[in-house]
Amino acid sequence: MAEKKKILHVDDDSGFHYFVKRALESIEGWEVIFAGDGSEGLIVAKREKPDLILLDRLMPGMHGQEMHKMLAASSDLKNIPVIFFTSMVEKIQVGESGIARIDGCTFMSKDISVKQFVKCIKNFMAEQKDAHG
Repeated sequence: MAEKKKILHVDDDSGFHYFVKRALESIEGWEVIFAGDGSEGLIVAKREKPDLILLDRLMPGMHGQEMHKMLAASSDLKNIPVIFFTSMVEKIQVGESGIARIDGCTFMSKDISVKQFVKCIKNFMAEQKDAHG
């Protein structure tokens, strides 16, 4: 049996986490864990070594950009793919695919349907697997 894919969702909106958890755990074999801010996110990332981090940009305390920089500077966490999952990008910026590269980072708008969200995550995870074997 394949090991479960682990996705860390870092967001100060625990209600929105329900959307993420419900959508992604409906895909067999994926586990979604939660952190409420960047500081907690770093602790959880170090402990859990997730396959993907979904990261909000605006949070109290350590915001997403700062956490992203700390992940990139960490030898044991720098290879974990990160998607900024935020309301700070609009549908028009991400287009039909629902996901876009902006300034070297991957972004996905929170203004997305469950079906499109799941499709984007599946495609992104498949691309990561292809790129890294």
